[in-house]
Amino acid sequence: MSINKIRLSSDVKIEQLVKEIINHPDHRVIIEAGESPEILKNEINLRLIKFYAEEEDKELIIKSNDPGLLSLAQRLGVSTLKEIELDLSQSKYEAFDEGESQVAATPEYEKPVKEGFSRWRGQWITAILILLFTLGLALWFFIQPKAKVTVFPKYQDLQFTASVKISNLYKDEDISRGGLPARILTKEADIQVQTITTGKKTVGMVPAVGKVFFTNSTNQPVVLPKGTVLLGRNGVRFLTDKDVLVPQKSVKYESGIEVGAAYGIAEVGVTAVQKGTVGNQPARSISRIEGKFQRLLKVTNPAPIMNGTDKKVSVVTLEDVKNGEAEARRQMQLIGPDTVSALIGGEHLYIPDLLKSEVIKISYSQNIGSESDVLQTNLDYRISVLAPMRASINKFLAKQLDLNLPPHFLVAGDKVDLVTATVTQTGAEWSELKIEGKGRIRGVLNPQQIKDLIKGKSLDEAKTILLGRNEIASARIVTSGAKLPGYGFHIRVILPDGVRPR
Repeated sequence: MSINKIRLSSDVKIEQLVKEIINHPDHRVIIEAGESPEILKNEINLRLIKFYAEEEDKELIIKSNDPGLLSLAQRLGVSTLKEIELDLSQSKYEAFDEGESQVAATPEYEKPVKEGFSRWRGQWITAILILLFTLGLALWFFIQPKAKVTVFPKYQDLQFTASVKISNLYKDEDISRGGLPARILTKEADIQVQTITTGKKTVGMVPAVGKVFFTNSTNQPVVLPKGTVLLGRNGVRFLTDKDVLVPQKSVKYESGIEVGAAYGIAEVGVTAVQKGTVGNQPARSISRIEGKFQRLLKVTNPAPIMNGTDKKVSVVTLEDVKNGEAEARRQMQLIGPDTVSALIGGEHLYIPDLLKSEVIKISYSQNIGSESDVLQTNLDYRISVLAPMRASINKFLAKQLDLNLPPHFLVAGDKVDLVTATVTQTGAEWSELKIEGKGRIRGVLNPQQIKDLIKGKSLDEAKTILLGRNEIASARIVTSGAKLPGYGFHIRVILPDGVRPR
């Protein structure tokens, strides 16, 4: 059994070689170069036969011992064989009958020694007719218009939405069933806030002062110690400023007869116990001595007790306590996301609507009614959030992008962005999210389909057809005629670098 191949002679033409490749019956086309004719040493010719071999979906193999030709073929991506096992045991006639062809060369028939002139002439006529037909077919082939079509795929962002449940009970295998693994992250912290008190009250600032007189009607002098308590109107209390000696009563005699008596009198300064205007007393308002001396002495203030002054001070009210708690709770809500961010890091997704805060204890620096311009509120709280895993979200988005691909498009790149995540429902151990994602996609280009769509069409028709395809962004057509060739192998479709045909 022999292998179909194409043998080249020194005078072979490129048109004949192309025709032979197109009409070759096998998928594998072996060109035996022999002495390496100049036709294959020309890079343009070698590229041309490679192009038509690829158009016919045939494997082209060059068999030669010429290092230069082998190097050129390998550089252009054409397969080579230095040696090939061929079954040459059969005669040349036998090889010719089984499909072996020799281009542009006289068949190497072994002529019988005793062959007649008529048979020799018939063979030459047949060879000439075949040669003329081949030349005509090659001429027709090469006068047909050729076309080069460069097509660019459409790139676009695809935005999509999907519903998914998250729970700390889900695992990675639940992603395909619409469940995302999540974790419950918890932290305890405290907050101290200060608020201005709004309550006001009047308090004494300076105590009232004045003088009192003590009258002693006994026959014994009386010593009053400093700090003796005196009582005025409305129970206002005063203290003596120093020790005082109240002399005894003195009796006056004339001719041995008692004619009158004079009580002992002493003056001393006093200060109101309670600061403020409450200590201001009118004249003769202090009339009592507290304690044992009230039976021995009398007291009065001949002049008013004066100079006691008041001032307004801030105090803590019930409303202040409520305001302090409200502000502490507000601060807890404000700093809660920052507290959770430290927990979540880059592995989880923080969704504010899934944040939960719990107050553990509230305390205050002052009680209601205390004098203070500021109230400090201390709040201890616990914060928790159900946070889905980012890696799981990325897997889910990639799957959803595949499911939402329009016809004739594929995913361009590995990145799918999460646009929004909104909570739609919440259960005891799960939450449902509406997720919006966005990914990059590109059109799928099929060169053979493109050829079938535009072959035989005018330039305007071909452009209209191509640009009407959703997967094609733009196209450029170069051809020598007003219409595109009617045969697909005359049209070459070129795709941009990095775009593989489908």
